[in-house]
Amino acid sequence: MAKSGGRTWRHRSIRTALKRLGPGRAEAFLRAAFVGAADILAVKLINEHMDRGETLADALLEGDRFGFWLEAQELVPQRFEVKFGCLPGPMVGDGGEWVVEFDAAGKVIECKGGAMWMS
Repeated sequence: MAKSGGRTWRHRSIRTALKRLGPGRAEAFLRAAFVGAADILAVKLINEHMDRGETLADALLEGDRFGFWLEAQELVPQRFEVKFGCLPGPMVGDGGEWVVEFDAAGKVIECKGGAMWMS
């Protein structure tokens, strides 16, 4: 993955997603995704990081080319398409896509899983 100004594409994507979602909504999504998609290892692993008290940003941004990745696109206010996964090495990992709706306080109203992948 190409670097730009010392940041990888993965880091830029994560920072953009965290800015769009905000850290509270990002964590709320990942907790809701774990309940709905416990079979996705990436979701289980990020929840374990948060359970140990690590900040979400630190856990997501760990590593350079490989690690967690997060993308978020706002569809309408408070409703996002979110892609999340983990690539611990070349051709290894899993993840999925969700449509997530939040209330005004940042709590998840709906977390509907879509495509899932594994390599």
